[in-house]
Amino acid sequence: MPEGIRCSDAEREQVRSALYAAAGKPSSPQGWRQILAALAAEAAAVRGRRRLVLVLTVLIGLLIAGAIVVGAVHGFGVDGFESHGPEAIEHAHSG
Repeated sequence: MPEGIRCSDAEREQVRSALYAAAGKPSSPQGWRQILAALAAEAAAVRGRRRLVLVLTVLIGLLIAGAIVVGAVHGFGVDGFESHGPEAIEHAHSG
């Protein structure tokens, strides 16, 4: 072959088919089977993405719950619960 001339898609497909047949492997699906195989692959990818979204949602929920627990134990303000105790309430009402 002269340099710069490449084989066509049809020629590549013929070689691929011959190699698959020689190796004893099944050929790729044709027609409706090819479409159904593509749809099955896409459905598997969607399930994988849904699982990832579910895992991330659970992790974010756990982080938020942990932050709430830590805030409840140590207080939400700068001084913790010290500025929210009964004496702070009396001081605010005696004003």
